[in-house]
Amino acid sequence: MKLTKRPTFGADPEFYLGKGDLITCPDTICPTPKTTMSIGKFGGFNRDGMALELNPSPSESIREVAQNLTELLSVAGSMAMQFGWEISKSLAANVNRALNTTLPQDVFQIGCDPDYNAYTGRVNKVTVDPKVYLDRFAGGHIHIGVGEIEFSEACELVKLFDYHAGLLSVMYSDPKVALERRKTYGRAGDFRFDAAKGIIEYRTPDAGWLWVENGFTALCEKMSDALVEFRAGIRMGDSKNIITAINSCNQNMCADLLGDPFTDGEIA
Repeated sequence: MKLTKRPTFGADPEFYLGKGDLITCPDTICPTPKTTMSIGKFGGFNRDGMALELNPSPSESIREVAQNLTELLSVAGSMAMQFGWEISKSLAANVNRALNTTLPQDVFQIGCDPDYNAYTGRVNKVTVDPKVYLDRFAGGHIHIGVGEIEFSEACELVKLFDYHAGLLSVMYSDPKVALERRKTYGRAGDFRFDAAKGIIEYRTPDAGWLWVENGFTALCEKMSDALVEFRAGIRMGDSKNIITAINSCNQNMCADLLGDPFTDGEIA
């Protein structure tokens, strides 16, 4: 294990465009899915199915990434207005409620492979048919560059992310929507891992933080705290209550757990 002195941060929050209660597939703006449109130094955005996804330029400065997100969201809003659309703050959408008369086939695909769970150490599998299950959810994944780290170590770090940032992310979300999202993905401990680049994509949060003032900053700072504790040798103890609180989207339970202190280098 060879961790970086200072982690880098990034994100890929999603949101929907539409008019009134209807959404639109933004393929007019981004015809090719998952291909980033560059917006200069701020980063860019791409389309992930029905959602538009922000891809801010990463940085060691959390504040800089937050500013990049703000600029990208402003550009996306201006582009949407040209088509008579507006940005929706809803964290969920349904393919059947689309303005489009025809939809690209990638709208009927969901999931990222490989997507791991820190508690099982196994790959998560999509258990729904995306051509039948037409609900879609706005993810708010946060990326952190930590350096050289083994997969088993990454799992331990993600467990700490759950305590510090995952519980807080539930407070930023719509519990009913978040609970439905977790039927498909985004449960406690979900992450992707690029060992070659030393980057962990923490996939538990949805995009609720995008609409909360300083929400991104708060979660990144919490993840920084987790990394500091990981360096110090702190590891999670019994995580059952944390897993339950996140997966059930129980905000009262999350609030209570956020107040729990460490005990003998572990979280009880």
